[in-house]
Amino acid sequence: MTGISDFAEYNSHDLASDESFQSFVFSRNRIDIKFWENFIIQNPGKRADIDAARALLMLLVFNKSSFSLSGKTIALTRLQSSIEGNEAVMTLPLPFFRKIFNYRLTKIAATLTGIVIIFLALSTLFDHFTTDTLITHRTPYGENSSIILPDSSAVVLNGNTTLSYKSGWKEEKVREVWLEGEAFFDVKNTQGGANTTFVVHTPGMDVHVLGTKFNVFNRKDKANVVLNSGKVKVKVSTGSDTSYVVMVPDEAVEYSREKQTVTKKQVNAEVLTAWRNKVLVFENTPLFSITDMIEYTYGVEILFSDNVDIMEKLVGTVPSGNLDVLLSVLAKSSNLTITRNENQILIGKNNALSR
Repeated sequence: MTGISDFAEYNSHDLASDESFQSFVFSRNRIDIKFWENFIIQNPGKRADIDAARALLMLLVFNKSSFSLSGKTIALTRLQSSIEGNEAVMTLPLPFFRKIFNYRLTKIAATLTGIVIIFLALSTLFDHFTTDTLITHRTPYGENSSIILPDSSAVVLNGNTTLSYKSGWKEEKVREVWLEGEAFFDVKNTQGGANTTFVVHTPGMDVHVLGTKFNVFNRKDKANVVLNSGKVKVKVSTGSDTSYVVMVPDEAVEYSREKQTVTKKQVNAEVLTAWRNKVLVFENTPLFSITDMIEYTYGVEILFSDNVDIMEKLVGTVPSGNLDVLLSVLAKSSNLTITRNENQILIGKNNALSR
């Protein structure tokens, strides 16, 4: 095992990713437990990093049976408090930038500079004469982004998401946005005229809002809406039929474009929309649903070995700011082996361990 002095410079993320520290937190190996107990005694100045790393690991406690809603609420509250009080713990280290421009690329870039300048000049001139310029916000894989719309409504975009809207919103016009991905909306309620209506467009499904908080998911052949507060009306087009579904808080409506079906059910909206606070909460969630979310949000491909039950339901709470930590804790807490090779991840069952 690595010596005690070797961990003196580790931060909370480094500790949470270390296998011996994970073994200590989950009480798997007496040698690891004794080692880290001695480390804590000899390095009292590392207490904050150790507590933060322990929180990252312990807040995801996967097992095959569900626990109470109060327990999940306590875990979620504890993690949110940790985020607010220790923002540095959740901050991802910036990757080192590689030098990718060689002489030929530099020459090409120089040649294109004039074209870019002309294009930007024309774009500026066009914006000057029109109030309907399309504004688009995009988030990279694995990163959230908060934006404010022209009416002061607030939106949080999940990773790998695009939101577009026209500039120059006016009182006589309906407020409209177009979404590809996932976003949480806190819509400002305006008074009078068509401007009181706010619409989120996805292929085959539109969400009509007055003033409320809700989540919209739109990826591949599926779209859904989760309502946290207020009231929304969802317009769904299935073939030649166009109908409206009225929603109240803690309801979800899911639309399958492939099957042309609409389903409404009761949910815990705060749990399903916890991602906006960089937290993932699973409530008896099938493994395949978790891995679908990982693929959508982080831009990776996940493959399963034949011995993995993708229908196995998992329960837990985990910070979502770092994919490597998420995968590491998932593997240790669910008796899985997870191997990552760049953007491809293989998940297998570790039969050598017993739960």
